[in-house]
Amino acid sequence: MTLFNFAYNNIRRDFKTYLYHFLSCVFSVFIFFLFSSLATHPALQIVDKGSTIGIILFMASIVSMMFSFVLILYSVGNFLKNRSKQFAILNIIGASKKQFKRLIFLENIIISSFALLVGIITGLVFSKFFLMIAQGMIGGLNLYFYFPFKALTMTLLLMGGLFFIIALLAPV
Repeated sequence: MTLFNFAYNNIRRDFKTYLYHFLSCVFSVFIFFLFSSLATHPALQIVDKGSTIGIILFMASIVSMMFSFVLILYSVGNFLKNRSKQFAILNIIGASKKQFKRLIFLENIIISSFALLVGIITGLVFSKFFLMIAQGMIGGLNLYFYFPFKALTMTLLLMGGLFFIIALLAPV
């Protein structure tokens, strides 16, 4: 059995332990995807980036990234604290520190990958509702439903990068 299979089987067998970490990752991806789909909406291309709405949309993306970073980092810390007994057993069996670090990294990458997928799908499902709320708040714009390729790409790159960075920091 490879370390990847071991990590995957840990997640599959004891998903209850991983659930809160997974849900916080999904929520972070969901929120970021919604804000980025609003910011990249074709109807808002007429908005100047230096205007109040442009600055608010840009700041919303930055705030959601910072919120995601803090939330996921806190979630990882809690998640690792809850698994201390499992780590003690692995330590008794003879797992090295390098294997611990790789295991934690692989588990975070697996959870993050599924969270990206579920968060984006959930964001697509709720994006029309979110656009309707934003249209009511902004007023004067027709925020119709569209398939947000730019938002999808931004979410995959930025949130994927964030998850990768957190997966690297988690074993530390």
